[in-house]
Amino acid sequence: MNERADKIKFAIVGYGHIGRRHAAMILNNPNAELVAVCDNDPMQALQGENQGVVFFDSLNILLESGPAFDVLSIATPNGLTAIRLNARLTGHHPAHLQ
Repeated sequence: MNERADKIKFAIVGYGHIGRRHAAMILNNPNAELVAVCDNDPMQALQGENQGVVFFDSLNILLESGPAFDVLSIATPNGLTAIRLNARLTGHHPAHLQ
């Protein structure tokens, strides 16, 4: 499972402290690949760009036109998690909630 095509592709929604921890674990796993980050704070884009991943400031745009991914890691504040799940995710992608 070392070839790039065989890696599990992750996208992260919420790129604060917890989201960056998720990214570090994904980036350090040879069987995983971080393909996208989504956060509504434009300052977080710098963190994503430094890691060579695509940054989105809209969950809808990520889901509609972003890169293909296998798992969506949701690392938003607790009050936003249910909103994000109900908005678009049900039935589309496996989701990991923090």
